[in-house]
Amino acid sequence: MAKQAVNTGVLPNDGQGDNLRSGAVKINNNFTELYTALGDGTNLTTVTNGVFNSAPDLSTGSNKITFKYAAYGDLPSATTYDGAIAKVTADNCVYYAHNNAWVKMLDTNKTIGDLSNVANTTPTNGDSLVWDQSLGTWKPDAVAGGGGGSATFAGLSDTPAAFTSNAGKLLRVNAGATALEFVTAITASEVATISIDALSDVDTTTSAPSTGQVLKWDGAKWAPAADVTSGGGGTDADTLDGQDGSYYLNYNNFTNTPTLFGGAFLNLSDTPGAFTGAANRFVKVKSDGTGLEFVADQSTDQNLFATFSGDSGSTTANTLTDTLTIAGGSNITTAVSGDTLTVSFNGSLGATTLGALTDVDTSGARAGDSISYDGSSWDVVNGPRVSWYIGANGSSDYTFQGPGFPTTQNDPLLYLMRGMTYVFINSTGGSHPFEIRTTNGGSAYTDGVSGSKTGTQFFTVPMNAPNTLYYQCTAHSNMGNTMNIVT
Repeated sequence: MAKQAVNTGVLPNDGQGDNLRSGAVKINNNFTELYTALGDGTNLTTVTNGVFNSAPDLSTGSNKITFKYAAYGDLPSATTYDGAIAKVTADNCVYYAHNNAWVKMLDTNKTIGDLSNVANTTPTNGDSLVWDQSLGTWKPDAVAGGGGGSATFAGLSDTPAAFTSNAGKLLRVNAGATALEFVTAITASEVATISIDALSDVDTTTSAPSTGQVLKWDGAKWAPAADVTSGGGGTDADTLDGQDGSYYLNYNNFTNTPTLFGGAFLNLSDTPGAFTGAANRFVKVKSDGTGLEFVADQSTDQNLFATFSGDSGSTTANTLTDTLTIAGGSNITTAVSGDTLTVSFNGSLGATTLGALTDVDTSGARAGDSISYDGSSWDVVNGPRVSWYIGANGSSDYTFQGPGFPTTQNDPLLYLMRGMTYVFINSTGGSHPFEIRTTNGGSAYTDGVSGSKTGTQFFTVPMNAPNTLYYQCTAHSNMGNTMNIVT
């Protein structure tokens, strides 16, 4: 519809203009067209604080607006403007707000090193991208071994060079065990035509075989010879005839024979193995009933001890009047009174309280306190603590490990409770100083903060802390995220 103009006449109240109703209709028609073109017919599309608010609220549309900021730190809150898209002039990159953070978008003009899981390391000629499990990134590195290789069997270095004239042949490892070679395949019908004389260690040509002969080894080859049908010549005979009977009557010529009883007491399987050290002793059935053993005369010798073992070494009584001496070691004394042996310790026990330990400081401790290790000593703390171990994913993200993170997380959104103490253990040192800030890219927040930004940092969340804080690398502004302070 073309714009409808209200006819105002030539002079005031000359009667030539539109009446009030006609003029109002034209005005309404104009506004209806505007609200339909720039909104949903009722509400207009608006721009508030650099954010394009479409009416109706659609994910797609033909309307466009420019969002351009000089630097990353100039971007508005990603939490407030989730889904917004903006361009940062400093790095000529487009970002979109997602999950309370601005996420960089790559284009064809960027490099592979701009990807979050690729290390920003300058490659050398011939490098490949290799996965580094410890860093959780791809990085340029040399790959050992390998090569182009061949796409065909004949092109391999240890195979025949061609299939020509080798139809029907088989493949086998060569005699030098260095490569493969083609050999002639033998069919079943061909096997039937092969003579045993074709074997390299058989000779039936020099002396042709006759009926009843067998193949015998002559020291160099198998050749036809007469079969043995009667007794042989001595110890190598294989028939029980009159000539060879004496060989088989000798027990010592047999193998796999049972062991014969030696005829002595010690040869029995359930008796002691030797008389050594058993002079004047008696034979007694063992207490478990499994055999016999040598023992002293128990009716007259009552002061014998059996084997006595210590932390090191042992001794066994070897006379009827043997004496066992128990001697004290360092700071140990022994005393015997009657049938009682007393072992006493007269040395120093060292520290008897927790605070007496050299690496523990319990000064100022109150009921309900606990102790916590700060990296060098144990100190008194009040209230619960959570320790997170911080690493880095290149210069793009902090990595978090510890309670609440089943796996390593990159720049996670944190929820901190008022009154609790949080320990940030920064393993990156001076490469990525860890700072708690009032805003994204803003000044440092110091209330309740102690320790080192490049080492171990403690944050006891004040009860009056703001609802939102931020953690950020002081050297790389894109490393960090929001801290939500909860009660």
